[in-house]
Amino acid sequence: MERKGIVTIKGNPLTLVGPELKIGDKAPEFNLVDKELNEVHLKDFDGKIKLISVTPSLDTPVCDIQARRFNQEATGLSEEVAVLNISMDLPFAIARFCASAGIDMVKTLSDHRDASFGTAYGVLTKELRLLARSIFIVDKENIIRYIEIVPEITNHTDYDKALDAVKRLAKSGKEVIKMAGTLKEAACDPACGFSVKSHDEKEIVDIIKQHAKKSHNKIVSDKEVMGMMREEMKKAA
Repeated sequence: MERKGIVTIKGNPLTLVGPELKIGDKAPEFNLVDKELNEVHLKDFDGKIKLISVTPSLDTPVCDIQARRFNQEATGLSEEVAVLNISMDLPFAIARFCASAGIDMVKTLSDHRDASFGTAYGVLTKELRLLARSIFIVDKENIIRYIEIVPEITNHTDYDKALDAVKRLAKSGKEVIKMAGTLKEAACDPACGFSVKSHDEKEIVDIIKQHAKKSHNKIVSDKEVMGMMREEMKKAA
């Protein structure tokens, strides 16, 4: 599958290879290589929240900043959060970068061999065989909870928004474990079948709004989403 009109590099359009994933989708498996040439898969992070930072090449200024920023921020995240950086850089280049930049809190991974991540997550650029700059946040059940694909590859991601999303996801999970409370749900149109359940109203609002925009090209307000919500009591485990 090829998709056009989504990303550019210095204003020049690029073609993305792979499906358009949506919030609420099951995260696809991937087969990557770390800087020691060990294979790494999504299943290796089962039971953790995954913040996946995707960069075209660590040998560029914006990617350098992105990797350093998430490495710095990772020190303040919960132990249940795994921060990954995925690029098409060779493992040897990744090792050199990590050594020189002091990257020690982020798992840096290479997709150069099979482009399995790029094609599965729909961020492989056909013309460059590089990954489009993007962020994916995947929960402990391997459900995609946040997506950002940066329209212009040379621009930065929204670091603060991604970090806020992963922190809220970690906090929401702790609340479910610690206390009994009101589990809320909001559903899209019955014909669509998409729904979100959470103890965090803001999380539900954000996910439904992103789903409506990406899947139905529709803008819905916070008030409209709040009107969709229903409550059900659920005893914490």
